[in-house]
Amino acid sequence: GWSQQWRQPLRDALDALRDHAAGVFESAAGALRDDWAARDDYVEVMSDRSEAVRTSFVARHAKHERVDAARVIDLCELQRFRLAMFTSCGWFFDDVSGIETIQILQYAMRAIELASIATGVSLRARFLGDLEQARAAGEGEMSARDVIEKLVLPAQADALRIAAAHAILAAFGRPSLPIPAYTVEEHEVRRAKVAGARVAVGRVSIGSTITGRRRAFAFVARHRGGPEVAVALRETAAMRQDIPELDGLVLGEAGEAAVDALITG
Repeated sequence: GWSQQWRQPLRDALDALRDHAAGVFESAAGALRDDWAARDDYVEVMSDRSEAVRTSFVARHAKHERVDAARVIDLCELQRFRLAMFTSCGWFFDDVSGIETIQILQYAMRAIELASIATGVSLRARFLGDLEQARAAGEGEMSARDVIEKLVLPAQADALRIAAAHAILAAFGRPSLPIPAYTVEEHEVRRAKVAGARVAVGRVSIGSTITGRRRAFAFVARHRGGPEVAVALRETAAMRQDIPELDGLVLGEAGEAAVDALITG
């Protein structure tokens, strides 16, 4: 029958994550003059995402000028999502797999992702274990962990997935679509037919308009027909870093075996 017994285990899991995330935040205090004051002042950045406001905030709150500005913002974003995962609509409805609960679990997983980015500490395994007990009524119903694995994680956007999507579009000569909170900058792309397949090779950088963090990738995408496109990505240290085997491909000097090696290797 119908039951809301999933609510307490879910709340317990979120409470535990809240406390562990606070510990991670405080352990990174070397990045901030006053960690909790920075958390409170971060509302200024949330209300104005311009680079000027973000730069001013980092200058006031970073412990010293050598602190990575993106790390300062990552830590404050961790606090933002640590609060957002308690959004009240997550508790108003009937099922752990409802859209409202999915939303607060998305917030929780973003907090976990930011903790890992900013400090290298992973809170994921323990949180997923805690969620096993948050289960809807009825045999075979999803637990909150199932909701994350089946509905939340596949929908997550990050620089790697965005770069892969760009590579797929590049294979067909199409530009990237606008993506909220991210910028996509294509540095070069070349296309060729290799053994009858469409192949695109290029370099792209993905930037977060929230944190200012940027990542650069070299990519190769191949379409042999049908619904599948094979993509390989390699993160590069610089936006225009030379990668000899990719340069060979874009100049048409590599055959199908070389493309296979790039995609499968």
